[in-house]
Amino acid sequence: LAIGGLFTDADYLGGNGAPISMPFPADMYVDYIKVMEWNGQGEVHIGPPTFQGGTFGLFTDTTPIDNGLVAGEDAEIYVWEGTLSEGSIPPYEGENGISWTTTGLGWFGAGIMSMQPVNLFNFGEGHLKFMIKIPANISFKIGIIDAWGNQSYVDFPANQTTYGLLRNGNWGQASIPVADIRGEFIDLRMLSYEFVILEVNGGSCEFGLDDIYWEGGGTNNIIEVDHSQNWNLVGLPLEVEDSNYQTLFPESTEGTLYSYNGEQYVSEEELQMGNGYWIHFEYEGTTQLSGTPVNEMTIQLNEGWNLISGISSVVGLAGISDPGDIVVPGTVFEFTDSYDYATLLTPGHGYWLYASTDGYITISSGNSSKINAFNPENLGKVNKLSLNGYELYFGVSISEKEMVSYQLPPKPPSGAFDVRFVGDTRVTMEKAEIEVMSPHKSLIISYSVVIDAGEHMNWVLTSESGKDYILEGTGEFTVPSTERFVLNREPVIPVTFTLHQNFPNPFNPVTTLRYDLPSDAFVTLTVFDMLGREIVQLINTTQDAGYKSVKWDATDSMDRPVSAGVYLYQIQTGEFVKTRKMVLLK
Repeated sequence: LAIGGLFTDADYLGGNGAPISMPFPADMYVDYIKVMEWNGQGEVHIGPPTFQGGTFGLFTDTTPIDNGLVAGEDAEIYVWEGTLSEGSIPPYEGENGISWTTTGLGWFGAGIMSMQPVNLFNFGEGHLKFMIKIPANISFKIGIIDAWGNQSYVDFPANQTTYGLLRNGNWGQASIPVADIRGEFIDLRMLSYEFVILEVNGGSCEFGLDDIYWEGGGTNNIIEVDHSQNWNLVGLPLEVEDSNYQTLFPESTEGTLYSYNGEQYVSEEELQMGNGYWIHFEYEGTTQLSGTPVNEMTIQLNEGWNLISGISSVVGLAGISDPGDIVVPGTVFEFTDSYDYATLLTPGHGYWLYASTDGYITISSGNSSKINAFNPENLGKVNKLSLNGYELYFGVSISEKEMVSYQLPPKPPSGAFDVRFVGDTRVTMEKAEIEVMSPHKSLIISYSVVIDAGEHMNWVLTSESGKDYILEGTGEFTVPSTERFVLNREPVIPVTFTLHQNFPNPFNPVTTLRYDLPSDAFVTLTVFDMLGREIVQLINTTQDAGYKSVKWDATDSMDRPVSAGVYLYQIQTGEFVKTRKMVLLK
């Protein structure tokens, strides 16, 4: 698949060699291409090839290298279109060298091509070095070509010292900064031709090449991973030779590495890149990891909660490419003594995220994503309850579609701190049970109530022992640790029996009669005329304690309208009797 105008030689459908026209920069969306095998053979590698480092040899006998190509095994040396034939110049070093003679076609080109793309991304600050013996009057170019067909060259003019190469006709070394030769479009992660020599001025000559290599890919990266006492989420941010958890995290507690399989935690011995893990430490500290950096990684997600880790550099959530929109907003979590929304993926740490369906995401430092740090608009306008610094939200109505953004990952292992409403969420409208996992002997509880519970109602937090804490305004208190609390919206209980003046008064034709019951009681509420004759009995039953009210519509016990005038209403409950006047106008 190639799109690129003059940047590739791709044909358009129905055409014959005409260039594709496409404005740049541009976005291209490809929907799920998966190749499992080709003609019955092959293997699948998700993401770019392995990152190379140190010194990478292309054609050398004596230069020490960390890795490299071998002509005839994983690389070929090609002459383009018969423009060169075999020469006779001896090697510069070792037993092997390259010598060519031009064939008089007016130009020449040749190069070293790997059979599979090579990832030299880590050489961005390094150099391409080679030895060459070529007449001083020959101008030539040195270049590289990536797997997408992008080419980039630097010039070596005749009779001029360029990139350290002294043009005197003898063997000399050139050292080209990769920053110069990579140009604007070369993808160093997918190099096809790692070295190309090209001449287009028609010069005839014999020349030799030898000791060709890339230098400056760096040694193994060192990444420091901070960890706290107790449980931590970790990941493997580098390619390493030994991925055993006791090798990587020697200070960890033995037998405490756990992955997540979508249903439960599973004990592990080895870490795999892209996965996240729980691990326990007796003390806080810092662990140094050494290995080859990885700058991009594609991760397969399953529907539901996934425990993942990032790459070798710090990546914002914009570094997660999610073309299928499968990651639910607000469900990327880190764990720093408790769960919290993540804004960065830090090397060596693990993270939870929730996928709406199976699919893939890609993490890299250069991605542009639809995933942003979660910033729900409602959270600034809701009641907050904090237990040891971890916030829960209450008194707000959340739609079923939005509720998924407020759910929490699976509970951490025993001994970690965790707070949530029953149902694995951190938000509730009214009554909810709070589950607490705490290694601490006490809990510091603070609250901020900006949405009232309603008239004659209170927000009440009840501990497992039955102690009630009324939440009004803002406040803080400390309580012994307990496994459960109940948050509820409960009526306020009056202090004394009271009969209030009706409202409105005067009225026509409906008014409200209010009264307070400090305890459960049998209540009668009766309306009389000024002669003491009973008009209607509005209440005649046992009622719970609380603030009560009833409406009277100016009718008698037979539902007949009464005439205008002054009326009495009387409450009687036990020893409490109270009478008040009201006026009906017509």
